[in-house]
Amino acid sequence: MTRTLDAAIAKLAALPPDEQDRVGRWLLDELADEEQWAQGFEACHGALTKLAPKREPIASLGRRPTSIPIICELARDAAVLGSTRHHASRCFMTKPIQAVLADALRLDTDARAELAAELLASLDGPADADAESAWDAEIERRINQIEAGEVRLEPWESVKRRIEKNILGR
Repeated sequence: MTRTLDAAIAKLAALPPDEQDRVGRWLLDELADEEQWAQGFEACHGALTKLAPKREPIASLGRRPTSIPIICELARDAAVLGSTRHHASRCFMTKPIQAVLADALRLDTDARAELAAELLASLDGPADADAESAWDAEIERRINQIEAGEVRLEPWESVKRRIEKNILGR
């Protein structure tokens, strides 16, 4: 055992038993979390390596605080690639999240869409008190502009082609 770990354990031994248990649980949880990250990297190495050449080498990703944004970016890129999407993003999920996802994926399409909408809405926080009246005013303003001929409407197919060209590069 190293001197540093020895010193830490000596300090822990001086704590009351309930504090020792709390710190012990925390440490064991951290070690389990580190192991899960290591397994995730190992399981996803192939998928991440395909995505990484335009970024840092996988070996240089380092510890979690700096790795999470890069991993998220790689997972988003994997979603664009399609075939590696599920593999690259799921290997960094905790087991409880994987279980919830597996249950959700067994739902029919409409139920999954409803669940996804509710999950996304839960990230927004509470609605602004005046949001509904602001949207009503905005809709009214836009309708008035259309009826007055102040704006030119564009067919969806044209908008879709422009998005594909400008954003997706197709």
